[in-house]
Amino acid sequence: MSSKKRFVMGPKHFVFLIALALLAPVAATANQSTCLNGAPGALCIYNEGGTATSGVGKQFKGLTVGGKDASTLNIIGLFGGPKDDLGTVSFTTGGLLSGTLGGDATFGDGTFTIATNANYPYYSGVVFQGTFGNSAGGAPINWTYTGKVGKYYDYTLSGIVSGTWEGRGTVSGVTTQLFFESKTKFNGGTIALASGTTTFITPEPGTLGLMGMGLLGAGLMTRRRIKTATAFS
Repeated sequence: MSSKKRFVMGPKHFVFLIALALLAPVAATANQSTCLNGAPGALCIYNEGGTATSGVGKQFKGLTVGGKDASTLNIIGLFGGPKDDLGTVSFTTGGLLSGTLGGDATFGDGTFTIATNANYPYYSGVVFQGTFGNSAGGAPINWTYTGKVGKYYDYTLSGIVSGTWEGRGTVSGVTTQLFFESKTKFNGGTIALASGTTTFITPEPGTLGLMGMGLLGAGLMTRRRIKTATAFS
């Protein structure tokens, strides 16, 4: 009798496959954030700016974006615009699992939080809180070196996120965060965050109705160019 185990696709594997499909057009270009609102139940969220910090060398324990260095939340679904301040996006990663910071790497599990403020009329407070990485969808957080543009070394951080929406329904999705560093390849310390896109695959239907997003209509792709964040020398 064969000792091989039969693979059965569960809900997390399904979410992971959908997430990869949504992630592909986002990661293709380091100067753009792309989000697909056309998929049934998809909710797109944009953030811009912020700073990632970490230890250097053996002191590296993972990346942290939060507090005064959190990224600005400026679009939720069809609400908001590139310069709006609707709240913050904060996240952490675990330590290195493979690779190097200057090139391609994978990180251990972290956390992901989206908080809205009074500028967002539908909900004020922590709108999403959950896990980031393998425990969220069966794959580690990916750190990808996408090349050098001018004086900037470009990196993309991407992975699966899963958690609670408005403290009630569970949602899962994918996030892609775009980082830039000047002069030298990243080796820990501080690096600027240019922008990010998060797509939730299975938002709570009642919440979508409350928001009035109308995301289940004709397919819509929203593409906007981002400004390169101030780089750290």
